[in-house]
Amino acid sequence: MKRNLCILIFSLIAACTQAQTDPLFSQHIRIPSLYNPAYSVPDGKLDVAAGSRQQWIGLHNAPVDFVFSGNLKLGKSFGTGLIAFSDKVGFENTINAGISAGYVFRLRQKFSVAIGLRAGILSKTLDGTKLIYEESIDQNGVYNLESELQPDFSAGMGIIAGKFSVGFSATHLLQSLQTSSILKPSRHYYGSIGYSGMIGDWKLTPGCAIRSNEFITQGEAYFIASYKKQFHTALVVRLPGIYSVQFGIALTDRVYLGYSYDIDTKGIRTESAGSHELIAQYIIPEKVKKKIPLKSTRFF
Repeated sequence: MKRNLCILIFSLIAACTQAQTDPLFSQHIRIPSLYNPAYSVPDGKLDVAAGSRQQWIGLHNAPVDFVFSGNLKLGKSFGTGLIAFSDKVGFENTINAGISAGYVFRLRQKFSVAIGLRAGILSKTLDGTKLIYEESIDQNGVYNLESELQPDFSAGMGIIAGKFSVGFSATHLLQSLQTSSILKPSRHYYGSIGYSGMIGDWKLTPGCAIRSNEFITQGEAYFIASYKKQFHTALVVRLPGIYSVQFGIALTDRVYLGYSYDIDTKGIRTESAGSHELIAQYIIPEKVKKKIPLKSTRFF
């Protein structure tokens, strides 16, 4: 009963405040185009990833998320991709899918700017027949099976200057906080900054990120360490009081598997055993043209 009450309170707060948030993936750095379509241009030729997140283990009707991402580079500077995810929280279901396009402007040798757009559809369903209210009639209540299918747009920009990177993006561009509802999520804003450097065989990537829908703002700091591009580990500190430990391994130069465990040290820590997340990634690197050694000025 106590666990069901937690979910009920969570659902009612979301409905009354109209503060729907995008699903959270702790390993979002492996799927950067999830929140920012400017990263639809992959580093290699093709980048495909799929992930699953089981949040708040032990809590009845806790969030369950799935995500799929595929990005293809066309030429040297243009890329296109597909993002699809599903999010189930209590008696609410969300499906979002879109096609994105990105372009990279290489302004200098170590300075580039990427921009991207995504267009798609968003479907939300809430089964109000399963909700229980303290009062028999609640003016903010949902009593029927409600659904909404709507167009959805996102835009973003990314800047790479040497070893530093900065990103900005916005999702659900059509809805402001004032026009949003339980079935129409409000506009979300994302920002990130990071640094990547080498120390011997180790690649170290510290950074921070923030996301906000104007009603709820959440920030995080992360530190990623990769050894010889094969073994990866990360620590993420997310406000307020959430910690994520991540581990990953590159089985080959094309296949990557990652896992993360999140624990909430505040909030619902007494009701949940934490959150688990898995991700699988397949990458096709760009072909490097081999130079033909010339022993003379002639080829024969």
